[in-house]
Amino acid sequence: MKPRFAYFSNWRQYEYVHMLCWCAKDLAWNRESPVAWVLALIPTFVLGLDFIWSTYRSNFIVDFAHYTAQLLWVLGNAAWSYGELFHMKYDAPIPITTTGGDATRTGRWWAGWLLLAAFIPIVLLYFVWLPWILYRAAQERSAAKEELVLSAAETAAHTSEFNPVYEDGTATTTTTTTTTTTAHNRNRYGAEGAARAQMKLSLSSSHLGAVGDSGTGFSHADASPAHSSNRESTAAPQRDSEFGLGARKSTVEV
Repeated sequence: MKPRFAYFSNWRQYEYVHMLCWCAKDLAWNRESPVAWVLALIPTFVLGLDFIWSTYRSNFIVDFAHYTAQLLWVLGNAAWSYGELFHMKYDAPIPITTTGGDATRTGRWWAGWLLLAAFIPIVLLYFVWLPWILYRAAQERSAAKEELVLSAAETAAHTSEFNPVYEDGTATTTTTTTTTTTAHNRNRYGAEGAARAQMKLSLSSSHLGAVGDSGTGFSHADASPAHSSNRESTAAPQRDSEFGLGARKSTVEV
């Protein structure tokens, strides 16, 4: 965070000024100097408010809670010192559970409630907010692990689909599957139909080549249009010659 005033080079210097004003306020209280007490209280209170606003705007929850507790503590001391400096006859240590009568006229009574309220943001921070954040982090880590396991299982399923392993330990590859499918299509559709079916299978294999070759996932390089076009242009004439098409077509349209 950056201090509000350019005079301070960092946030730590900004905090030091607040501490200086706080010490001056308590010293004026000890010396029973009402004028010096008021002059020191105003910047102490204003800087404390600015600390809270700056941390809230920056979403610094831990600092926000501590600065809130700090300001409540300053207000509690201010209420206590106000009672001693301006209403000495109402400075008896009346229990904070007492209501009515001289209790609400006593600065120390109000100070007791403010000092007690200063513990609220600290308790909420360490016993509510922080456990909740740790719980959410644990849930996110667990979800990430489950997603990783599912992803690995899907990759293994794709690999086994295109490279099945038989009981004798042998495994087929995408190339073997392609050759078998080509022979089947030639018998069923004739030479030209087999060439078209082979072209479709080659296009599909270009997208799934990374799975068939390495079993680690899809490769964007293998699936790119430029890569597929190069593979088609070099493979099509060879297939045409194999199927008896000769020079009638250099490429086959799907």
